[in-house]
Amino acid sequence: MEQQGLASELLHEVKLSTRRWFFIAMAELIVIAILVSIIFLVPVEETSTTIEQEADNAGYNQVIGGDYGSETESDQNLQETQRNEKAP
Repeated sequence: MEQQGLASELLHEVKLSTRRWFFIAMAELIVIAILVSIIFLVPVEETSTTIEQEADNAGYNQVIGGDYGSETESDQNLQETQRNEKAP
């Protein structure tokens, strides 16, 4: 029978290996194309959120200067005045 040389045997192995890697690369290319088409073709629901703020600041007191949590003389006088107005 015919004897194959080392070089022709190696070329045959390289040819089979190259064909195998070519098919693997084509399969990866198809998967990437499918993923990209899914990303661009699938509709995305857009949602928006709004935050409403009330213009009524009646519940907030702003104190500039002084200690927070301790009542000043003017606060005490104001409370006494309010109590006196409510009393009949």
